[in-house]
Amino acid sequence: MSPQRLRGWEPAETHTPSYDGSGRVVSVRVERESEWTTEQVALVMGVEEYERSLGRHGQPMDEAMSPDSDPSNRNGARIYKAGVPTVTPEGKVIYAPLVDYAQRAQDDAMEAYKKSAGESANLSGLVFPVEVIERRLHQ
Repeated sequence: MSPQRLRGWEPAETHTPSYDGSGRVVSVRVERESEWTTEQVALVMGVEEYERSLGRHGQPMDEAMSPDSDPSNRNGARIYKAGVPTVTPEGKVIYAPLVDYAQRAQDDAMEAYKKSAGESANLSGLVFPVEVIERRLHQ
């Protein structure tokens, strides 16, 4: 679906009937406005190309693997820090991890299943769907 269609746009249609000798419609030619413009195709393909260029960490791989990113290169263009800058109670800035609690729940479920099924259990292809259960907080 094109970006403009996602925003509610619908292509225009033109219906041109053809008539027989007694004036009855025998066919209708339908012309529909193109859903995609050249610019929209370029935009979507550009986004896909950019997404393919990213590593699991969300950074462009050509930059992440460049000598300009090597922390030992004093003339490099950039360095990477992993984590979120967080100030400790002592006032020190550390780079702390974020916790993906949904992933943790899934990993914990896999570990619990593996423990109950035995260490030699074949877990290949098993999927543990994660669902959200909203808490009702008492006020």
